[in-house]
Amino acid sequence: MLNKKETPEICVDEIKAKIRNEVNRRRQAIPEAFLASSPSISSFSSINTAGIRSLISQAATFADAGAAVSPMIKFTGLKRKLALFIGKIVVYLASFITTKQRTFNNLVINSLQEITDHLDTLNDTLAEIKTVTESLSEEQVEEKTEICQLRRNILDQQNRLVILLEARKSM
Repeated sequence: MLNKKETPEICVDEIKAKIRNEVNRRRQAIPEAFLASSPSISSFSSINTAGIRSLISQAATFADAGAAVSPMIKFTGLKRKLALFIGKIVVYLASFITTKQRTFNNLVINSLQEITDHLDTLNDTLAEIKTVTESLSEEQVEEKTEICQLRRNILDQQNRLVILLEARKSM
């Protein structure tokens, strides 16, 4: 333990200067971070739902795989009839698996179509939002700048209060 004679000196002015420097650094960083974190609405683009619908349509053609026997066009005559008969047996035996898979496939395709419909709605809404934001006046931009300045002022006042409270505690 340190005796009263060995107590190191604390330079209050030096600590206050460090605090002020840190407060100024943070005060200047907040508005820039605030402005940088708000992306421009024009940076968003609409989603190509026509391409998605095309892919869903292609997937839908294969959604019922395993429901029926293929026509076996490579075979002719008796070989074809035998292949179709064996194919029907295989389809019947595998139906307990393929029925669930076909149901799942169709549910996924229906869900994707529903999502694509909602994407179309979102695209329309985004277009409306872009139109509205492009019509913003200079006054609104100035108001946003004023809000940032007010936030800076609030931070200044908070920091001054902290410094005053620390000064009062040290008295």
